[in-house]
Parts: sequence; structure tokens; C-alpha cells
Amino acid sequence: MTQRFLLLVLFSLVTVAGAHAQTLRLATTEWCPYTCVAQGDNDNIIGRYLNHVFDQLGIQLEIETYPWSRSIVLANNAVVDGLLTAVYSEAPDLLFTTAPVAHYQVCFYTQQEAWNYTQPEDLHDKTLGIIQNYGYTPEIDLYLEQIHNPDRLELVGSTRGASRLLQMLLNDRVDVIVEDRLVLNREAQKYNIDLTDVRNAGCSEAQPFYLALHPQLENASKIIQQLNDALIAQDNLTYLNQLKQGIE
Repeated sequence: MTQRFLLLVLFSLVTVAGAHAQTLRLATTEWCPYTCVAQGDNDNIIGRYLNHVFDQLGIQLEIETYPWSRSIVLANNAVVDGLLTAVYSEAPDLLFTTAPVAHYQVCFYTQQEAWNYTQPEDLHDKTLGIIQNYGYTPEIDLYLEQIHNPDRLELVGSTRGASRLLQMLLNDRVDVIVEDRLVLNREAQKYNIDLTDVRNAGCSEAQPFYLALHPQLENASKIIQQLNDALIAQDNLTYLNQLKQGIE
């Protein structure tokens, strides 16, 4: 009888704890190998990593995938609780971690043999292909804001964005495209795109990206602070590096 009573008490405690566990809905887009939930664990580095981190905080994480522009709208309107990965320029009204989740690096790709990228001004006479509403680097974002001739920009949505940019480049619709190097290589591999004639003409410095929550979310500031501590913990950084092995 005593053992049965103890089991009932333990079950009740677990049930109560589960009932009070907070669940966060975070939006993302298909951005393999960083975030691409439908492709499985091998191509979902950041999804796996943040599930690991949130488990430590006693928070359940639900990751929802949309085109990137829609993800931003949903987060800004509190339809979801925030964005799994973002930079400040993409959603400045949200509350961001100050500790980065990880880093990305955008590079410029062209078929032109003599052209190389060192700074945004090198693009002044080029037609550039980009993904709509993406944040690249501060200097590139500023350059894009200052372009007055829309004919020099070709925008695509984030669904299969990298592969669509590659096809535009190979079909001579643009002179240059910009994309994270790991994302571009993964998209080319996934959709069997031949990169023989595609040349990496230079990369920007690696940039941090963050997690962002809607400011009106319950305990948003507390969760952000907990994440800031967790994201700099050495054990978590070691785990992230393990997930990235074989991808770099």
C-alpha cells in the first residue's frame, strides 16, 4: 500500500510539473544545414542545438517552418512566440538574445573570372540576386538600402532561395548572388546543381545570429537572460561544435 501511495504521489508531481512547463512556438525557414526540420536531424543543426538548450531551461520548443518573410510577420504579430534564428535588422521590434546562437558567413558567387568581392562598393555595376527580407551583414544591408536602381536587384523568396539564386546566376539573369556558403553548398547538393561554372569571389566576415522573442511573451525577458547564460556555457558550445562536425 505504501509503495502504491508513493507512486501515485510521484505521478501527481510529474503531471503538475508537465502542466506548468512552458512551450514556445518559434518560427524559422528552410535554411539547411542550420534549420530544416523536415529534412531530419542531420540537416537541422540549430534546431537540435536549441532543443538541447531549452531542455535545460525546462521549456518545450515547437519549431514551425514558413517562408522567411511570413515567419517575420508571424513573430512581429505574436502569432508565434518568436524567431529561432535572426539578426536585429530583420525584426528590430523583437527582443533579442545578446549571446549569439551561432555564426554564419555570406559569400559572393559569380561566373565572371575577373571580378572579386572585397567591399559592397565592388557591386556598383553588377546585378545582384538576394533573398527577400534576409539580413546579410550590416555593411551589405546598408548598401542594399541605398540602391536606387531596382533593376540592379533581383529578389527571390526564401523557399528554395539558394537554389533559385543559383539558377538565376547560371541562366545569366544576375551577375552575382550572395548566400551563406554552407547553405549554398547544401542546396546545390540537394537539387543536383552543377557548380563547375560558379566561382566564390570573396566572403564577408562571419556574422553572429541570435534568437528573438516577442516582447509581450510571458517571461520573455527572463527567458532571454537564461538563454544568454546558456548560450555561453562551455558544455553547450562543445555540443554545438559536435553537431557541426562534418558540415564545415
